[in-house]
Amino acid sequence: HSLRGEMVEVHAFCDIGLSDYDGVLLDQFGVIHDGKKALPGAIRTVKKILDGKIEIVILSNSSVRASGTHLRLKSLGFPADRFLGTITAGEHAYNSIKSQIEAKTLGRKCLWLGRLPGREVYDTYTQGLGIEAVSTAKEANFILLQGTEVVGRDSHSEKVVGYSFRKTGEIKGELRNFIQEAVKYRVPLYCLNPDRISLTPDGSHQYVQGTLAYAYEDALRAAGVDNPSRLIHLYGKPTKEAYEMCLDIFQKRGIQKNRVIMVGDSMEHDIKGAENGGIESVLIASGIHNNQALIPANSFEKSFTLASLASFGVWSVLPLLVKRPIGSQAAAIGLVAATFVVGSILRVSQRSRKGKMEDLSMVWTTGVEGLARSFGTRPTYVMNRFLW
Repeated sequence: HSLRGEMVEVHAFCDIGLSDYDGVLLDQFGVIHDGKKALPGAIRTVKKILDGKIEIVILSNSSVRASGTHLRLKSLGFPADRFLGTITAGEHAYNSIKSQIEAKTLGRKCLWLGRLPGREVYDTYTQGLGIEAVSTAKEANFILLQGTEVVGRDSHSEKVVGYSFRKTGEIKGELRNFIQEAVKYRVPLYCLNPDRISLTPDGSHQYVQGTLAYAYEDALRAAGVDNPSRLIHLYGKPTKEAYEMCLDIFQKRGIQKNRVIMVGDSMEHDIKGAENGGIESVLIASGIHNNQALIPANSFEKSFTLASLASFGVWSVLPLLVKRPIGSQAAAIGLVAATFVVGSILRVSQRSRKGKMEDLSMVWTTGVEGLARSFGTRPTYVMNRFLW
């Protein structure tokens, strides 16, 4: 298969030519679990892949370090001890920051933006790094962006954000003050999760760290900072480095990258990142793009049929119209127009209505193709859910 070739629809993972692969790079949120529980069929699919002598490496944009992700997957029922390895955006960032501090190219004074609760995540970063918590951007050598709910963890003036950025995505209050001060002092920001939005367990979307990181970059640019992206450090997918870390794990087991396939739900991070890394990919359409990539197939077929009938009707009756009285002509035209309008309304309403996941099926010339054009990348395969 070519990385930019035709997308292939598959209904189950076993439909993929698994003899072509020895390794699977596997995303977690929206693919195998929703943050609270394993998604239907995901544990069975993981076990089937492993039983088929195909190795698995987890690649996630979670801000949690690899050890925490491993424990979480075990608690959800996945055979995590059988995985070849785990790479998270959090682990990627930790290793990068650690090497910079040891090389004395980065100071130790850190302004932390995190979650409530989130103490255990904070501790995994401070242990081994020897960072000093500060409460203002003026004091900081760098900013660690792990969450959007508290500014200045462990500092003498820790500030809890007084609204839900996750719900609104708005820059105001404490976060606006933080950005204004950080821009003033040109403080580099290290983002532990580059995702702009993520899925909640109920299937809705929320704004996350990447949105705030890009807002900071925009504020730097508006302030006249030359090349503001140099102050924004993003980790995890879709960076080539994150994929190379995973491919190194496979390489140590003798698995070449042309024998590895990525499975994820984000065009921007999973599919684009896989292409950057030179490997094939599977898009799970029921994840982050669920409202754009999935359409109730039966409803689409009904609306398509009505519209087709309307089109057929136009060409069928046109030759007869000139031979009919004016009243009959108007009635025929009205019937055709009404049929066409009903078909169009059905199509639009069914595309916008959110259906149950198990009733959804792929419609090719709509969501997925549009996403591929928007993000400038194409998966090798597309499937609704991660099922065997």
